[in-house]
Amino acid sequence: MKKSNTVIRNAVFRSLFVLCTLMLIQLQAHAQPPVPVATDTLVPFVTTGAISLVTASSATAGGNVTADGGAAVIERGIVYSSVNPTPTLSNTKVVIGTGTGVYSQNVTGLTGGTLYYVRAYATNVVGTAYGAVVSFTTNPVPPLLTTAEIADITNTTATIGGNISFSGGAAVTERGVVYSTVSTTPTVTDTKIQMGVGAGTFTQTLGGLALGTVYYVRAYAVNSAGTAYGNTFSFIPAGASVSTTGATAVSGNGATLGGNVTNIGGSPVSERGIVYVAGSGTPTIADTKVAIGAGLGTFAQAITGLQPATAYSVRAYATNLATTNYGAVQTFTTLGPLSSINRTGNAVTNINLVNYTVTFAQAMTGLGIANFSISTTGTIANPFITAVTGSGTTWNVTVYTGSAGSGNLTLNMANSNGLLPGLSNALPFAGQVVTIDKTPPVMTTVSIASNNANTTLAKTGDIVTLNFTASEPIVTATATIAGNLITPTNTTGNNWTGSYTLKATDPEGDIAFTIGSTDAVGNIGVVATATTGNTTVTYDRTLPTIASITRANPSPSGAANVQYTITFTEPVTGVDAGDFTLTTSTFVTGTSIASLTGTGTTYTAVVNTGSGNGTIRLDLKATGTGITDAAGNISNAAFTTGQVYTIGKIGVTINNPAPVCAPSTVDLTASAVTAGSDGGLTFTYFNDAAATVALTTPAAVTTSGTYYIMGTNSLGASSGPLPVTVTVNVVPTPVAAYTFDSYCTNKAIAFNNTSTVTGNIALNYLWSDNLGNTSTAVAPSFTYTAVGNYNMKLKVSTQLCPSVADSVTKVIPVVAPVAAIRMPTMSIMVAEPVTLQARNIGTSYQWSPPTGLSNSTISNPIVSINAERSYNINITAASGCLTVDTLLIKVFDNFIYVPSVFTPNGDGINDILYANTIYITQLRYFRVFNRNGKKVFETTDPTKGWDGKLNNQPLPLDTYVWTMEGMHRNGFTVAQQGTVTLLR
Repeated sequence: MKKSNTVIRNAVFRSLFVLCTLMLIQLQAHAQPPVPVATDTLVPFVTTGAISLVTASSATAGGNVTADGGAAVIERGIVYSSVNPTPTLSNTKVVIGTGTGVYSQNVTGLTGGTLYYVRAYATNVVGTAYGAVVSFTTNPVPPLLTTAEIADITNTTATIGGNISFSGGAAVTERGVVYSTVSTTPTVTDTKIQMGVGAGTFTQTLGGLALGTVYYVRAYAVNSAGTAYGNTFSFIPAGASVSTTGATAVSGNGATLGGNVTNIGGSPVSERGIVYVAGSGTPTIADTKVAIGAGLGTFAQAITGLQPATAYSVRAYATNLATTNYGAVQTFTTLGPLSSINRTGNAVTNINLVNYTVTFAQAMTGLGIANFSISTTGTIANPFITAVTGSGTTWNVTVYTGSAGSGNLTLNMANSNGLLPGLSNALPFAGQVVTIDKTPPVMTTVSIASNNANTTLAKTGDIVTLNFTASEPIVTATATIAGNLITPTNTTGNNWTGSYTLKATDPEGDIAFTIGSTDAVGNIGVVATATTGNTTVTYDRTLPTIASITRANPSPSGAANVQYTITFTEPVTGVDAGDFTLTTSTFVTGTSIASLTGTGTTYTAVVNTGSGNGTIRLDLKATGTGITDAAGNISNAAFTTGQVYTIGKIGVTINNPAPVCAPSTVDLTASAVTAGSDGGLTFTYFNDAAATVALTTPAAVTTSGTYYIMGTNSLGASSGPLPVTVTVNVVPTPVAAYTFDSYCTNKAIAFNNTSTVTGNIALNYLWSDNLGNTSTAVAPSFTYTAVGNYNMKLKVSTQLCPSVADSVTKVIPVVAPVAAIRMPTMSIMVAEPVTLQARNIGTSYQWSPPTGLSNSTISNPIVSINAERSYNINITAASGCLTVDTLLIKVFDNFIYVPSVFTPNGDGINDILYANTIYITQLRYFRVFNRNGKKVFETTDPTKGWDGKLNNQPLPLDTYVWTMEGMHRNGFTVAQQGTVTLLR
């Protein structure tokens, strides 16, 4: 009974201890960490709070200073930026008090639709600490935009638009322009023109405007936050559109002036006309004005009373209700005493002398050759003035147009020397141009073709067409084809064509032609007789005929078929067996034309000799054959004088001998080969079907192939060469060879048969090892369960001649797989790329899963992951053996990790508190403080930890503060602090 009570007490005590321990852990988790002593002061402990109450221009942000690090927090708050993802005090800072604890504040002045980065900060005498970065986006605002300046304003149209520089943080679902003639700040309730969606620039032409009306315009844009407007522009459409026409009919005291009203604007044109001033200037209606009607369209009027040899500036005008608009300024100068130098003949000519009439506004004396000059273009050679005659206001000048060449010739008044009363014109004064053409036309392209299927050939009745192009327009063209005159016709431009139908009386051969031409001014071209494109047409009026039909085999013959060689006088097409007939003697029956082959002039006919003895002749039909030459001439003459075969039938039977393998030979003279043939025959042996090459060793044939045997009776009739097939199998010796893909225990070893043999020879295969395993497969597989050396033999023989064989034997060194291991656990930072390295025992690698790896099929991939992961490393050795190692990778988001709880109770589990470091090359210190700030442990050796004692005495269950500092492998200092709960 006493023992039972003891057991009960112990159980109750353990339950109470566990409950108290759990309560202590809960209490310590919510307790404030102890404050270290001043000699061990740290930066504060601070966390960033969640963002709340987000609007378009504000948000509430804050943090929590959980420990001051041993010194008073003199400033706390938040820092934020829309650019820097890790804001610091150098960015926007909001101070929110001092000391420890939770704090927050509503931050205003933010930009709508913008991403911000925020983190809490706290500062003591040691320095400033930051919490984690949090981000948020402010609510969208209406877009930011400007109105484009009004451009291209006309009477009725203008170009309007705008530019959205910021969407406001939300998609722009509508944009455009609004305008009004009443409201100075138009909205979407006024006239609206939509111009697409999205940010950026946009423009459009606004039409249908009213002249003289004020328009107010501004751009607009709509997103989910509302509608925004740009600045307002105003404009008034212009008046009428008018252009000035250049002066015409200019004389010494007048000219015809005018213009064109192309658009009346917003009201009718009440007056239009021209204004002008002497000299250079910009005339207006305040100067000399000539009204020429009203309304839209062109207008002109002859103006008189001008001063001779005087420069004038003129422009058109148009007036409507809005304004008076002007055209561009045009200038002209009135003529002096010299009115014109005009030619009296054709504008284009090839004559040697041309005449000009020189007209003055008043009588002139003293005019001579020296007062003129000649200007030319092109190739005119040596033109000159031959005479000047006349008096008063009218004079005649004769000009020699040159010895050769073509171009433009102009007579100029060069000077006024000796003239009375003198000229007011600016000299030289150019007369009318005469175009001189003394160049005969030539043919630039000439071609000839027929309407025959082959355009380079022609037969009687075919049409031959001549096409040619002249170097210039010609008025007449003459031509002949095959000596016959034709009349060419002009098709387009300088292109001409003419045709002729060939007659039986025209000469055969290449068809000759000529081309003559005359241009518009009478120049006669050189007669063309050859094409520039080297085209010709050959006239062929001769019908094709057979030159001969001759025997191709010996006669007499007893063969089942014989051949004829058919020769035509020229190449033909359309030749077939139906064009021929067979003429036979009375006792020959059952003959037929078996086939007919050939091209050009030579064809071969194979004739079945039927049965019976007699004669056979091959004849060509007279009509209906369809045999034509290249020009299309059709054969219409029979041919019945070909050579005759004498047929004497004999019976010859040929039996193919049995195949042999080399070096054995075949005897074609053996009686079995011709068994069944007529008696009393003499046999001869040949290498070819034409029986022209005798077989010299018919009793010992060593080569496979088709040979020919011919039987001849006592009358001399022959059966013709009959084929016999000889098969002498000459088989090349194969070469046995193989490879194998692996040599691992309990893994099927696949054998790759690489044996070779010359030619397409069928082979037999036999695989055998020293354990008695065999296979006849081309590429078998074998599996061995024990380590050791195994002999594998491959014998290769030909199926046709099995005695022709080869073999090869190899040793298969079967090995066992390397034992798998669990590789040392790795610790890396979150998302940091680290190179892994598998054991160097294989030829191929496969990491599984491939997640986070740069390449899962190499031995040293780069890993970058965000969470702890275990990998299987499948390593395949050269033997094919597979070893699967494992690797655990722990991922940390900080360089220092210290457990939050440890239990130094001597059970060997979690008895020591270590500072776990990542990439720390030097531990400067690891310190632990009790609740009162007293240091209870310190070390600079990362392999040493705290055992929960001070001066070798266990410390009580409590929450302790630790702090740590070390040097990162990249050279910067890492410092961190935290709390740990001691339990036993």
